[in-house]
Amino acid sequence: MARLKSVLFTILIFIDQILKYLVVCYIPYCSYVNCISFNNLFNIVHVHNTGIAFGLFYKYESNLLIIIFILLLLMIIYLYNYWYKLHRMIRIAFCLIISGGISNLIDRLFHNYVIDFVDIGVNLIRYPTFNTADIYICIGFIILFININKIGNDLI
Repeated sequence: MARLKSVLFTILIFIDQILKYLVVCYIPYCSYVNCISFNNLFNIVHVHNTGIAFGLFYKYESNLLIIIFILLLLMIIYLYNYWYKLHRMIRIAFCLIISGGISNLIDRLFHNYVIDFVDIGVNLIRYPTFNTADIYICIGFIILFININKIGNDLI
């Protein structure tokens, strides 16, 4: 089981890093490729995010790295100690959240920003640009929230 956990972390981080690498290699900074042209629904863009989710707190980038590192470290320590006591869905949720956090942390360590590339919306109404690591984190929190509310406090 520990091997499966390591493989899942590695695969998720690898997918996100490869997609970011491809964006950097093939799409110039601040450019985009229109994928679904109907109402300009879906684009692949190349932007840099110095904040956290959706560019929030971009002015605090130096403190951000320390905070993210500490939060990830605390989650990993918690999981290491309680992994087999947690419900399977909670373990999956934490794998997604930590993988997304580590992948974005890799970007911050090497670039001082996170590479975002998914742009969705309708014409001028756009959702903030994000990446696959952000998707992992969001899905992980959704799974965590649903399962904690569904099964109760026995999970943690």
